[in-house]
Amino acid sequence: MFGNLFSAVLFLFLMPISHLSAASLPSEQLGVRWLKNTASPRVQQWLAEENKKTRDFLTLNSNGQADPFFDALTKRAKELLATNSAITIPTAHGALATKGGALVLKTTGGAEVVLAPRITHEDGSGVSSVAEFRMSPDGGKVAICYIKNGSDLSEWNIMDLTSRQMIAGPFLVRLNDFSWAVDSNHIFYTKSATYPEMARKMFYARNFRVSLRTKEEEFIFEPPQTNYRETYGIKDFEFSGVRHLVAHRKQGAAEVPLGVYVRREGIPAQWQAVRLPLRHRLGKFIAVKGSKLYLRSTEAGNNFGIVSVDIGQNMKTESVVAARTHQVLIVAEPAGNHLLLQYFDAESFAWSVEVADFSGRILKRFQLSDVGLSNFGTVSSFTVTGPTARFTYSDVGTPVKTLALNLQSLGLEVLPDAAPIPFDGSKIQHERHMIPSLDGTLVPIDVYTRRDIRKPAFGYLFYYGYIGIPQFGWWSRKFQLALEMNGAVVIVHQRGGGERGRDWQMGVKVDRMPSLQDTVAAARWMRGNLGVEKIVASGRSFGGLHTMGALIHYPNEFEAFVPVVPVADINEFLSEGMFGFFAVDDFGIDRDAGGNPQDTPTWRARLAQWSPLANLTKLNQLKPVMIFSADHDERIGPEQAYYMTEALNVKFPGNKLVHLYSEKNNGHNARTETVDEMAFVGRTFGIQQLNPIR
Repeated sequence: MFGNLFSAVLFLFLMPISHLSAASLPSEQLGVRWLKNTASPRVQQWLAEENKKTRDFLTLNSNGQADPFFDALTKRAKELLATNSAITIPTAHGALATKGGALVLKTTGGAEVVLAPRITHEDGSGVSSVAEFRMSPDGGKVAICYIKNGSDLSEWNIMDLTSRQMIAGPFLVRLNDFSWAVDSNHIFYTKSATYPEMARKMFYARNFRVSLRTKEEEFIFEPPQTNYRETYGIKDFEFSGVRHLVAHRKQGAAEVPLGVYVRREGIPAQWQAVRLPLRHRLGKFIAVKGSKLYLRSTEAGNNFGIVSVDIGQNMKTESVVAARTHQVLIVAEPAGNHLLLQYFDAESFAWSVEVADFSGRILKRFQLSDVGLSNFGTVSSFTVTGPTARFTYSDVGTPVKTLALNLQSLGLEVLPDAAPIPFDGSKIQHERHMIPSLDGTLVPIDVYTRRDIRKPAFGYLFYYGYIGIPQFGWWSRKFQLALEMNGAVVIVHQRGGGERGRDWQMGVKVDRMPSLQDTVAAARWMRGNLGVEKIVASGRSFGGLHTMGALIHYPNEFEAFVPVVPVADINEFLSEGMFGFFAVDDFGIDRDAGGNPQDTPTWRARLAQWSPLANLTKLNQLKPVMIFSADHDERIGPEQAYYMTEALNVKFPGNKLVHLYSEKNNGHNARTETVDEMAFVGRTFGIQQLNPIR
């Protein structure tokens, strides 16, 4: 269904290295670059040996028998699976929902019909699951997104709901840049460059419109920025009887410089810039109403607001929702004639959900406590279907809940769970503190402890940040299992995250050492205030990069490290990674007046000052390390985890402290390490019994 790992490896070898030669890369200098060819027999043999050593360490006791603690963790993790009400989409044919990796239709008669099944590939290459689906505006068709092995590459197919037949597809898209045209007879999608094109240094992601009637593809937009791949989504709308197209810059959930272009239909050459992607103007396109484009943007202020741009009046810009002093506008989404807003209070950490009209007038304001939930935790974005907007909420002590907002009555309710989870959240104590970082900057931390434990057995320190995404407490079975091992869970909101607006993010994109120091400050606070003597630092993806940075630069501050699907060498990732070419804004690249990224030796040198693999020579003391990866991880590339594993083994020969486990037939988004990580923590800290919170 998708390209295999061999084609991914081919791609990685074809990519040019900007301002770097292979010989100058740390992977080459350290003698580990041979691991780049992940499909080679030599690497496969090396990986099999590393995986076996790790599986034995995690699952067997000292006598070589199955470890009862690992089995207990596995059983308890299954009991803690979320059971919140599934988000369903009503249609004229019944209610649609994903279930067990399939798309299911529950008919008006109550029968369940599988429209798109979960696929287990007979060649042993893994599993393809329905990750999401999107209804056509007229409600007669559904676009179904299959993802194989947690890949960044998604396969979209179009089904007619009356005949229940696929009528178009597959369309292969990276990062889900797919949308419906308003007439329901066309779709838009982003086509990434082919491998031969990449070999010719053509890295553009180009946008196409497809007629579902004729199956013809029409090329409509190519980003004007050069040298780096820029991904845009497409929206169409009608103004003054003329169809228009909007191209808006996207990069998943990350906060990236705002880029928006518009053109009138029938004049293909006349794309007009509405907003160029300039470094300090972050934001996202929201919607179109009449002749106005609505943008969530920092041009309204540090904490984000909403501005409108009137294409019928020479791009006249007006403030619709002003930025607020202490509240960060995390999410802004359209729903019919409403704007749905989610605010996070940077001082109290409380969430609020608001409904506004397109003039910016607030029609309704909710706090989660209005429906019996805590105001603190994690709130998802909205799924809007007709008169209802659904979203989820959870916290470390509260399993995932699904909420429904009625857009007509503006009433909010919590939908019933499918089944209760045997976990008593009332036994969890939550505190928030502002602690001074090493340079005196006050940094928020969330602290979760058990009320029935006087002194935690260890501290589990978690973080993400870096690309403007806020990270709050949520229902993560890692957290619950850590608490049931009598540990304390602390989430540090270090600089680089989205919790405190644009300035909190932008100051540390190039130099991440202040963010690492925020994490060190949290660890020191834990020792002084919780009395813990053992702390494990854990982060995922760019958080895994952060964990590797802590391992190299601050090894004495922690007793163990768990980087999950991490980046080890930032410059190689940005130059050769399949996703790295998208990610230069995540690391503070400058842009010229036309929005073109400015890759310079100075910028690269600043990144190398803190990049973990580039600074390995500074590490003189090794602590237990558990590195998790996945062999189909296209977001980061498994070789990043392999590099650090082998480099540590070479630097510290014969050590028994470095562990790697790369999950077979899995990708970045589907990597599952919950039980394995807690088994590592238990084995490392001498904890071999659960104390369930019931």
